[in-house]
Amino acid sequence: IYIFTQPYFRRLFVHIIPIQIELKVYYPPIQGNKDYLKLKNLLARIDLILHEGGIERKAIELKMEEDERKLSYQQKMNFQKNVIKALRCNIVKELSGLSFRDLSVRLSDSLLLQRFCDLISIDKVCVPGKSSLAH
Repeated sequence: IYIFTQPYFRRLFVHIIPIQIELKVYYPPIQGNKDYLKLKNLLARIDLILHEGGIERKAIELKMEEDERKLSYQQKMNFQKNVIKALRCNIVKELSGLSFRDLSVRLSDSLLLQRFCDLISIDKVCVPGKSSLAH
């Protein structure tokens, strides 16, 4: 049994709050469009790398180290979710080559990108505007 006594692990567990997976709305699968399926598979691979590779966790750690504010549990939860959404939206921006304005419209329009960027909750889709994407 490995006991986490190193300072790195102590710091890691103090700051990061487990994010509960929210219920997702079911949509029928899209078939027949090879370009769509290629993008869907690419985003699925990137999703796996971000999550399983610890990149999202590292992004949260780095942003929390930058932020000196004392946050409540709920504020930390929202902060962490926003860091993940920002990371994923920036990945989509780089992949697509879209401007912030066009990316905001594309995120509003695409269920696939909404899912990848984690913008969908059970009762609404919260798409960032161009100003939010630029920050």
